[in-house]
Amino acid sequence: MDYTVCALRPTDAPAFRELRLEALQAHPEAFGSDYESESKRTPAKWETLLKDRTFFGAWRENKLVGMIGFMRHTGAKQDHTGKFISMYVQPDMRGKGVGKALAAEALLLAQKQVEQVMVDISTTNTPAYQFYQGQGFTPFGTTPRAVKIGDTYYDEHLMVKDLRS
Repeated sequence: MDYTVCALRPTDAPAFRELRLEALQAHPEAFGSDYESESKRTPAKWETLLKDRTFFGAWRENKLVGMIGFMRHTGAKQDHTGKFISMYVQPDMRGKGVGKALAAEALLLAQKQVEQVMVDISTTNTPAYQFYQGQGFTPFGTTPRAVKIGDTYYDEHLMVKDLRS
């Protein structure tokens, strides 16, 4: 299965929007944002998001099939840390190395900027938890009721990877 991974640019905003909204509809418990709010973003706001944050995308035949974001925390006391956000791979591309390739690109960037990177995983998302364990992340806690959808709460595992070694 051929695909390429690269940093997303503002011109990729339409494809990013489509994939992001798909992810929010398919797995609302896995993201802090919601479909309703993000579907109302203007094209300019999607472009700004890709200017202000770093996202990597996996492309197959000119279609965005996977994504991951990296945010470096700001402030003198936290700028040694970062976070992976918004990882999603379309179901038909899972198990083909796309997630690993996306995480590898994000880790390369993170290693240049921070000492450790964190990720929050819904406790209902066992495949994602196992994926990140396989990438060297270790659990360090759980946030109870981190996400609320209607009357249902979802806890999140907190995981970290030390990049100093």
